[in-house]
Amino acid sequence: MVTEFLKRLPELSRTRKRAILVGYDIVAMAAALWAAFSTRLGVMFMPDSRELVFAALVSFGVGIVALFRLHIYHIVLRYFDLRTVSRILGAAAIAAVAWVVAAFFIRDTIMVNGMPTMVPRSVALIYCGFLFLLLFQPAGLYWFRHHLC
Repeated sequence: MVTEFLKRLPELSRTRKRAILVGYDIVAMAAALWAAFSTRLGVMFMPDSRELVFAALVSFGVGIVALFRLHIYHIVLRYFDLRTVSRILGAAAIAAVAWVVAAFFIRDTIMVNGMPTMVPRSVALIYCGFLFLLLFQPAGLYWFRHHLC
């Protein structure tokens, strides 16, 4: 099934290819935020409040808009350069800042080992780093494979 999808991928319209990229980016944002929380807290963290999930959704929405505004979805991978890397880092930083602002405004507490605590601010920095790696990874691997090998 996956190989069949990969064979049909070049035949898809530009809009569908972009939709696949946006879907990947949303999943990457969710994985990066979950991994940032789990890394910071030292335990597997699952959000337990609607407010926290809402803050995450706001961050994801702002991140996707930032990726569009920074023209990440228009970049041709053959011409991948340092400016592209800085755009991806900028979009990850914008998503992390959106997370900080949303988390600050909701003032939600989370349960860690049975104790309520405020959302750690350092999650945003870890989130930015993980998100950059996840967003850069597909494009970076393509570029390295075609230019260095």
